[in-house]
Amino acid sequence: MTETTKENSTFVSPSKILVSYDPSTANEHLSELLKEKDITRSVESRHRYAVIGFDTETRPTFSKVAKKNKVALVQFASKNVACLIHLASMNGKVPEMMTKILREKEYVLLGFGIKTDLKELKTEHYGNEDKESVDVNAFIDLATISEVFKHERPGMKGMANHFGLDVEKPKAVQISNWENSPLREGQVKYAAEDASLGVWLAERMYEKYGRRKDTTKKNSNHSEIKEYEHEYEENDRYDGFLQWMHSFRNAENTKKLNKRQLPKDAAALVLNAELQTVNKYATLRFQDAKKLLKQYHDGKKHPTATLFEFFNSLSKTLPNEYTKDGRGFEFVRFNESVSKAKKEDGQPQNVSVFSCEYDWTDLGETVRGCSGSGISSSKKGAKAEACKDALAKCEEWLKSFENQWFVELALEEKQSRVLGAQ
Repeated sequence: MTETTKENSTFVSPSKILVSYDPSTANEHLSELLKEKDITRSVESRHRYAVIGFDTETRPTFSKVAKKNKVALVQFASKNVACLIHLASMNGKVPEMMTKILREKEYVLLGFGIKTDLKELKTEHYGNEDKESVDVNAFIDLATISEVFKHERPGMKGMANHFGLDVEKPKAVQISNWENSPLREGQVKYAAEDASLGVWLAERMYEKYGRRKDTTKKNSNHSEIKEYEHEYEENDRYDGFLQWMHSFRNAENTKKLNKRQLPKDAAALVLNAELQTVNKYATLRFQDAKKLLKQYHDGKKHPTATLFEFFNSLSKTLPNEYTKDGRGFEFVRFNESVSKAKKEDGQPQNVSVFSCEYDWTDLGETVRGCSGSGISSSKKGAKAEACKDALAKCEEWLKSFENQWFVELALEEKQSRVLGAQ
């Protein structure tokens, strides 16, 4: 990796790289890592957790039918210390300190696409009894943070480039045999920097997007200001950084983020992205709805079938990944009632009242759609007349709103609630 300076920061490879090929040595090395200044001070802060860079390496398979190899190497790192645990050399044994880091809530692992790495490690190297005690839900995914702030190039290399760092990741090393024992010098350097770089990038993200700017005291002389700035730098490095990072904890994508915990600028970006997605789907659904109404007017569709399909189409305005998270319609209800009445001449007739309701789960509200009523001598005819009445109202509604489906309005309401509560 090429070292570069930008925004008063330089990435430097870890000053200490500890490689272990047996559980006993691995335990010693990991204990040394946990005693590192940045980690101990973070754990002792009011947030009670430390961020540790994490990555894994696996011997690649070059055949589509070949079985995937187990994780061969696990990397844990701070900015200054990197521990490389060569599981491929340990005959199925797992270092106790590694299990401790995976189990304890005070250690939150940081990396790109980290949830997949953690799941593979847990599945491949822990028995059924140990699996329950190993937590794979104490992580921060840098890919999620990168997505929130709209970095053009995904991945660690792209994020590093965003901060002016030219990362060299030789393909020959990346696809090399990570089960080799001992590891080659190039493999050791590659693996150590990969895990440590994640911590460096997280700090750069915080400095750019999350850091408080005020570093002066009123009524202070020059020396006091200098002293305060130094104190502020140290405190903010742990307190502010940990608080900001906690907002992104356990979110493997932006849809899993808790918007109310996010910093206001990040929450606004995420919600705006959701709004754009909804607009895209809403436009497509409105086009479908207009086609249905045209078929109805051309005599190709019965009014009852048209109305049901019309609302069913619009109820799917949001893509599946949103409705699974509770955003969208829980379900659509069609209510209809047919009652007997008498004409003025005393002859019986049927009166049908048709209405449609939605449960908007995210706002905890029930939204009433278009309703209609109809009268006919038969129940079927009364229902058809009621549907025609409702369809006429739907058309007026479509003309008024064009492509603005009320899902968008609901999300805007949600956005104001989330941001207003911060």
